[in-house]
Amino acid sequence: MNGNGLLVRTASDTLNDPVIRAAVLDALPSLVWCSDSGGDCIFVNQAWEDYTGRALDAERGRAWLASVHQEDRSAVERAWNEALGLRRPLEIQYRLRRADGSYGSIHHAAVPLNDEGGRFTGYLGTCHDITEQRAAELMALAREQQIRMLADNVPVLIAYFAASDLRCLFANKAYARMWGWDEHTILGKTVEEVIGPGSYAAIAPYVERTRRGEAVTYERAMIDASGAGCTLEVNLLPQRDGEGRIEAAVVLIHDITRHRRAEQSMRDSEERLRKFAEAAQAGVVFHDNGVITDCNEAIVRLCGYSQEELIGSSVIQYVAPERRE
Repeated sequence: MNGNGLLVRTASDTLNDPVIRAAVLDALPSLVWCSDSGGDCIFVNQAWEDYTGRALDAERGRAWLASVHQEDRSAVERAWNEALGLRRPLEIQYRLRRADGSYGSIHHAAVPLNDEGGRFTGYLGTCHDITEQRAAELMALAREQQIRMLADNVPVLIAYFAASDLRCLFANKAYARMWGWDEHTILGKTVEEVIGPGSYAAIAPYVERTRRGEAVTYERAMIDASGAGCTLEVNLLPQRDGEGRIEAAVVLIHDITRHRRAEQSMRDSEERLRKFAEAAQAGVVFHDNGVITDCNEAIVRLCGYSQEELIGSSVIQYVAPERRE
């Protein structure tokens, strides 16, 4: 009653009126579920009934758990009992059976309620359908797993760094292990933290060129985490966002140690052969399909032609015409 003798209903009075409370909760688009202090369901709103096809009489007590997918039920019941025992809020995701028999993914949040005297009276819970969001998450997870499987099984070191702060957003196992990390602990680390200050100082100019939008390729000799020497071919590829700004860089590294060692071995063999040819008293020429590619000093002395004249000419032209056949 106010000063003018009129009856005034407070918000508390309104919510404590079961008829008004039910009308308010039934008007909500979210699924609403309420329990008493013992944890038994005592109310579901119209949205809950429409979604599950089950009215309050079918959900009373703990019967509402029958609507939860059997693979999720034990986890939901455990979480609910724990929240109830500690009088703390509940927040959980699970699959709930729809009226048509299919299951939707929901996010269920419930908060404890107290009366005006501070006594615990039960829980008020709301559920939101997150089926599409969950499906998108699962699809993204599957895609990420596919990318991870491919990246971890190719003979290339792969990493992905943000352009803004040079922190690692992705790395395959080979890249991470090269620097003594794994594919999880490397995430969030800067390039300098991953490879060390000294190594970063050596490649910083290439990194800056990539941050400006240039694709860069370079070779680098280094010592890996195991202490072995190796030669790497590094490709830095800038990645742009929808507006053309550089947002990240892909790092592709090929270990070309064997290739470079083979090249060096070939050069060493050629050098040894050249020294042998130069030391020999007999004239020596090298040819490819009859065209002279190299020769030693002895053949120059023997035939009187210079090296410049011999190289590139045909061997057969130095044979007497009657013997060419």
